[in-house]
Amino acid sequence: MGSSSDQARSKLALYIVLTALVFVLQRWVLNRLELGGIVPQLMPFAVTAVAMLEGSRPGAWFGLGTGLVAGLMTEGASLIWFYALLGALWGGTRNKLMGGTFPGYLLCALGSILLLEGGTLLWGLAFAGEELAAMVPIALAEGGWSMAFAPLLYLPYWLIDRRIPADLRW
Repeated sequence: MGSSSDQARSKLALYIVLTALVFVLQRWVLNRLELGGIVPQLMPFAVTAVAMLEGSRPGAWFGLGTGLVAGLMTEGASLIWFYALLGALWGGTRNKLMGGTFPGYLLCALGSILLLEGGTLLWGLAFAGEELAAMVPIALAEGGWSMAFAPLLYLPYWLIDRRIPADLRW
C-alpha cells in the first residue's frame, strides 16, 4: 500500500470520514428517531474506538479534533475537552489486558456514556437549577438508548484498523 506514513495518513482519513458519517447519523438521522424525546449520543463511541485502537496520544488528538468540530456544530464548547479526555483515558487501555478488544471497547463505551451523563447531571444541578429526580430518568434513558448503538460503531473502526496496520503517531 505504500510507506508506513502514507498508510497512517490513509487510516486517519478513513477514521475522519467515518466519524463525520457518525456525526451526520447522530445529528440529522437519529435526531428524527427519538425514543421518548431522547436522542442517542454516538460521538463518544467513535472517539473511544479510535483511542482504544491507536493509543492515548492519537486518541487525545483525535478526541480534541472531534470535540472541536462537534462543539462548533452544536454550540457545546465543553465537548472539546470532554472528547480529548475520553481519547487520552481510553487510549491508555490499548496495551492492557482488554485493550483493543470488543469486550474492552464495550466497557470503555459504557464508561464514556457514564461520564457524559454524569457531567450533564452535575452541570444541570450546579448551573441550570435542575432537580436531580427529574434529570436521572432522562440520563438513564439517554445512556441506555446510546449504548444500544455502541456495538455497531466498533466494527467499522476495527475493520479500518485491521485493514491498515500502521499506527497513528502524533
